Order: sequence, then C-alpha cells, then structure tokens
Amino acid sequence: MPVIITDNGPQFIAQLFKETCDRWNIEHERIPVKTPNMNAYIESFHSILEDECYSRHEFDSFMEVYRTISEYIDYYNNRRRHSGIQYMAPNEFYKAFTRGQLTGSVQPPSIILHFLKISRLILDFHIFKNKLYGQVLH
Repeated sequence: MPVIITDNGPQFIAQLFKETCDRWNIEHERIPVKTPNMNAYIESFHSILEDECYSRHEFDSFMEVYRTISEYIDYYNNRRRHSGIQYMAPNEFYKAFTRGQLTGSVQPPSIILHFLKISRLILDFHIFKNKLYGQVLH
C-alpha cells in the first residue's frame, strides 16, 4: 500500500482527504505536531519550489498552476543538476547508481535515498491530487 507522509495542515486533516486516501487505498501518516524537522526533505523541496517556480510566475488559473508545477517537477527530476549527487539530475543519478555505473567508491549520500523517495512521492501525490481535484471539480 502506498504511504503519504504529511504534516497536520488543514488540507491533510480534512474529511475529503481521508475519504480519498481510503478510496485510493493510500495509507496516510502524519508527522507529530510542531515537528517540521521530521519532514525536512519535503520542507526543503517546498523552499526550492517556492524560489525556483512559484516566485517566478503569476498565475491566472488553477490549470496554469497545475501545468507550471508539472513542468517544474519534470525539470527537477530529469534536468536540474544537484551538487550533492555529482551534478547529475536525480533520475540520471539513480539510473547510474542502480546500474553500477558510478566510478570508484561513490555511494549516494543518505539524503539522495530520501530525495528519490520524495521525488517519487511528489510525483505520486501530484497524480493523486489530479484524481482528487478531478472528482471535486466534476
């Protein structure tokens, strides 16, 4: 069963969110109240998303926001270079690592393992939100 880990924001304690998780067979775990450090990787990603995406655009519609964020997530996972993973994009690093193509004793920093999970979680949640909003809007 897929797991989504969130803080206790109002959108994540809403009954509709719970019902949707149940319907899509997604386990929902919450971090303890007032412990954003327990979700530091996603908090860091949100900061990057704010700096590199949100702050550079003015949106006129939900669909424009959705399209822009979708494009940014693709960029973030497939083209954006990260100094902590040999200046590769996350998916490029992951493929090289799993194929044993990294030279020497290169091991992914522990953060990359979390980072890859977050990247996939964000993509999965993005799809999940699409399903949720599609049901709400129609």
